[in-house]
Amino acid sequence: MKFIFFFLAFLCCNNVCAQTPNDQKKHIRQTIDYSRRIFKKPIYFKQYHFDSLVDFSWSDFHEKTNFSGSQFDSLADFSWSDFHEKANFSESQFDSLAVFRGIGFHKEANFGGTIFHKKVNFGGTIFYKETIFFRSKFDNLSDFSNSYFHGRANFGGSKFHKKANFSWSQFDNLANFSWSDFHEEVDFSRIDFYEEADFSWSDFHDNAGFSRSYFHKKTDFSGSQFDSLVDFSWSEFHEKANFSGSYFKEVATFTFSTLPDTLLFGSTRSKEIIDLSLTMVGSEKTQCFIDLTNSNLEKFKFSYDRFNIFFADSTTNIAQRQNVYETLMKMQEKYGYRSGCEKADKEYKEFKYVGKLRLDKATPWWAIYWGSFRNMLDKYWWDYGYSKEWIFLWTGGIFLFFTILNFSIGQAKLYDFYPLTFIEDHKERIIDKSTQISTKRYWGLNTYVTVIYTAYVFFGVKFEVNKMNYRMIGMTILFFFQYAVGLVCLGYLANTIIVGN
Repeated sequence: MKFIFFFLAFLCCNNVCAQTPNDQKKHIRQTIDYSRRIFKKPIYFKQYHFDSLVDFSWSDFHEKTNFSGSQFDSLADFSWSDFHEKANFSESQFDSLAVFRGIGFHKEANFGGTIFHKKVNFGGTIFYKETIFFRSKFDNLSDFSNSYFHGRANFGGSKFHKKANFSWSQFDNLANFSWSDFHEEVDFSRIDFYEEADFSWSDFHDNAGFSRSYFHKKTDFSGSQFDSLVDFSWSEFHEKANFSGSYFKEVATFTFSTLPDTLLFGSTRSKEIIDLSLTMVGSEKTQCFIDLTNSNLEKFKFSYDRFNIFFADSTTNIAQRQNVYETLMKMQEKYGYRSGCEKADKEYKEFKYVGKLRLDKATPWWAIYWGSFRNMLDKYWWDYGYSKEWIFLWTGGIFLFFTILNFSIGQAKLYDFYPLTFIEDHKERIIDKSTQISTKRYWGLNTYVTVIYTAYVFFGVKFEVNKMNYRMIGMTILFFFQYAVGLVCLGYLANTIIVGN
């Protein structure tokens, strides 16, 4: 082992390492072949220029390794090695094939600002701690397939000029690809993202594949641009998925994907239809909350019966919210989603009754309560007009209530207030009790008279106001209250039966 370090020192001191005023890197022109070696001391190659092949494959690095700022002109092979301490390749440049396949990085792996001019292979590599590729540049094919990122993975601000392959990989911690540029096809299919996946403000200039991937935590594509096909088919989103401010120039496929509890499409633009009609909702959820504020909703397709509109931005004004509901209903009608249109219409009516008033700070408190009452009445009376059969049930129930109330008041008091003719016909039997009848017949006749009396009042049958005893204030109020409620019920019944609306 000592021989290795003495040999490297010898190279550096004997014109093998050449420096020029314009190139401060120390040159190593010979082939470096240290495959299958064990390095128990720190390896320090900062600012080196390797002109020939560098081979550290199948080696063990037990201490820190530093290749930062170095340049590799030929093949650099570190495949199947183990770095037990921090490995620093930041600001390096690989002008030829770089092979890091099957490596185990047990501590931090830093490739921040590194440039890969040719193909780079990290396939099957395990990153146990934080991985840094911040603002790195990949000019050729980059392969991270079947890799495991147990720590945070930071690819923020990186540029992928050729195809990037991350398929079948696993991210156990934050996966940060924000502000990245993918100039050619990128493959993130069949990946497990166990923590947040951040692709915000990234540009996808070619096809982007996320099919059959699992997003277990928050997923952020806000502000991103998709210039070509993006495929989320058969993927699963378990928590919030944010596409706010994104721009889709081509088709976005969500076929058979599982939606999260919250889906943000606020201020999203799309040239093609974003089809959510064949998506699914997770077994632990029944509906998905979706924000469509300021988006071109006419470019969406889905049945609203599996969604709930919500507004992520609390500053969204009344006009913006009304526009969402109105455009949503047009979209539901366009694609024939009757149940979805019905659901949207009900929510819109509730918004106009209550939500609209609450957003207006100038609304007095009593107006909000009045709006809430009207909403409750419209909702439970006939389901905002979508369950007209409820009117018959409510009318019958209210009529029964008033019948029982009048029965409890008694025929004598009803007669004193308003001596209807048909009550007077039975006065001797049920009021004066001068004519003896059986108990069963007495109660039956009493019930009959009460029902007829209630029907006269409730359904507005002709009555003579000059016969009423207005000195009985309570009975007067009750009489006209029953009459007013009955008129309302009759109006709804006539509207339902005759008009049909």
